[in-house]
Amino acid sequence: MMQNLEKLIEVFLGELTHADGAVAFDSITAAADVSAKQLEFRMLLSTLNPEAQYLIDKFDQDPVLSAEDPQARLQGLVVYARTTLKLLQRNIIRDRGTLIPTPDFSILTESMPGLALVITARWKEAQRCQNAGAYLSTIIMQGSILEALLLSRMLQDTTAAQRSRRAPKTPDGKVPAIQDWQLNELLAVAIDLGWLKSDLSDFSFAIRKYRYLIHPWGEVSAKFPLNAGVCNACWKVLDRAVDDLLKSV
Repeated sequence: MMQNLEKLIEVFLGELTHADGAVAFDSITAAADVSAKQLEFRMLLSTLNPEAQYLIDKFDQDPVLSAEDPQARLQGLVVYARTTLKLLQRNIIRDRGTLIPTPDFSILTESMPGLALVITARWKEAQRCQNAGAYLSTIIMQGSILEALLLSRMLQDTTAAQRSRRAPKTPDGKVPAIQDWQLNELLAVAIDLGWLKSDLSDFSFAIRKYRYLIHPWGEVSAKFPLNAGVCNACWKVLDRAVDDLLKSV
């Protein structure tokens, strides 16, 4: 579900502080956990409009946030989050638009160590691309995320996938290796098995044909606009598909 930046920062602050507003030094103690939170907040800052670049630069260069003491870094992070929230609430700075929280993909990607991290990075990068107006790049990454998650789900239950009546077949009637299936074939089988609740027609043409769009001639032949509206439609489809796949495990 798309959320605005103010809401996401409020949730972020809730993870770093207690109900009384005190910094949660007792629950976030490891330096690695603090570093992860810094990276998460830096991603949120990257969705701000250009007029907030001064705030991003200050965050990147602040010596407090590179200190060895994790408590000092956590305290500094809370200060930046609160400051950013106030600036947003007062309309001094603005976000660029699309913000979709990253799901926990681990239950779908456990068969391939490291895949969840790559998909998470692409999920965030796709949003940065859209907010920068790079709509073609956004759609290509959205399609790659959907294909990777579908493939991972198939590999968790290869027998069911290969026996599906919608499984692709070679001219001699054999089912090819799942890794060789096309996105449309992965979608059709996932729908047939009930892992996806949508109909194939519900999936945006753009996201289904993302590989086609990689080639300039494919983009010309597609004859449909690449804009924020198309990207937002693809996000809704992708978000719903991820939710269905997570529930199917």
